Amino acid sequence: IEYAPILRSPVRQLEVVVLASPLTRARHTAQAFTQKVSREMGVDIPIVVHPMAIEINFGVWENQVPETVSNSEAIRMQLYRRCHAGIKAEGGESFAECILRANRLLQALETSYPGKMIILFSHGTLGAAIQLLLGDPKLVNPDGSVYWRDSRLLPHASPVSLLRIL
Repeated sequence: IEYAPILRSPVRQLEVVVLASPLTRARHTAQAFTQKVSREMGVDIPIVVHPMAIEINFGVWENQVPETVSNSEAIRMQLYRRCHAGIKAEGGESFAECILRANRLLQALETSYPGKMIILFSHGTLGAAIQLLLGDPKLVNPDGSVYWRDSRLLPHASPVSLLRIL
């Protein structure tokens, strides 16, 4: 993690909250970050694990490809990959539902941590939902449809400043 120095002045001036998804990969990255900040700056920042910061629930698609699921699930998986926001796997969550959860997460964070810098360690699809809620125009196509996959997602393991657009 090479970007801890960007926090030198804000960490000293603001109260910082490090929030992580309950999934191991996000928690481990958050731990590496807070350990680096602690070593370099002498600032201990606790990690808050928040259940709403978890990746979208892929249900029966988890760790699968279209060839390994039923025909009906393969069709739904292909539609999801083409950014049909209402499509979800059996036992899973649609992108539309993920947006609603992301909105509840943002509301909870605004209520619980007003005026604080929040550093979130989460996942691509939830990040895209947050980007959309905060008004990032690169997720909206010229025809008004939404595209939340691949190149339009937030970069992995890179600092990105997101502010609510009022």
